[in-house]
Amino acid sequence: MGYAIDLIIDAGKNPEKPYFGILDEMNLAKVEYYFSDFLSIMESRTSDNPEGEKICLHAENEAETPDGRSIPKEIHIPQNLFFTGTVNVDETTYMFSPKVLDRANVIEFNDVNLIGYSSATEKNVFSFENPDVRNNLMESGVPAFCSSADYSKFEDIIGDGGNPILELLKLLKKYNLHFGYRVANEISRFIWLSKELIGEDFDVNVAMDIQILQKILPKFHGTRGKLEDPLKDLHTFCNAEHSERGALYPGSATKIARMLKNLEIQGYTSFIE
Repeated sequence: MGYAIDLIIDAGKNPEKPYFGILDEMNLAKVEYYFSDFLSIMESRTSDNPEGEKICLHAENEAETPDGRSIPKEIHIPQNLFFTGTVNVDETTYMFSPKVLDRANVIEFNDVNLIGYSSATEKNVFSFENPDVRNNLMESGVPAFCSSADYSKFEDIIGDGGNPILELLKLLKKYNLHFGYRVANEISRFIWLSKELIGEDFDVNVAMDIQILQKILPKFHGTRGKLEDPLKDLHTFCNAEHSERGALYPGSATKIARMLKNLEIQGYTSFIE
């Protein structure tokens, strides 16, 4: 915990630099027991309270660690502090609740490609064109958390075309599995930021496909009676014909097909495999 406090304090002292907290195997305990309140406080920032609420660390006027470090009574979560967590799923771990999933992007690493693995070179190892993305995380003028302004920017991008967020919301609402404003705003921010970073090669359908995988499908786990019809409708939605790439959202369509197969075999399915 001492290292976490040091990280938060250092980030607050250097607002121009990004800081990163990594929680390894964060679902060995239930995340809601130790992180959900933290997430809520991080989202408490408003235009008239840009730092948000404080976390109370202790009730004393002054406190020090055994090695003499001063620990403040209360502390803000700086906007330049970013958190990532790793997750393994087996009989010893816990699933995430919707409260946590709504505030996160879930990225799966399930594929294993052994072609060229033993003689991997710099060219065939996964990498970014520009590996240093730190400055992109510190965009000036962009609020730390999403709002309806992000959805407005998304609407500007799609123009008079179909609105996939609205269509997806209507589809899921039939089954009471729809998402709220937070998810709509976060999907919107991902899409408009992707457009700014990618430029002329940006494809809104690719960005939307990624967000269905990262923001929508992770909340799907349950029985055949609960999920068969909504997953079939989702599969039809994602597998709609698209002139350039086959399916409109091919990554999501493939994932949903696997989930439906598990539903057929086991009577139960989950996004996490």
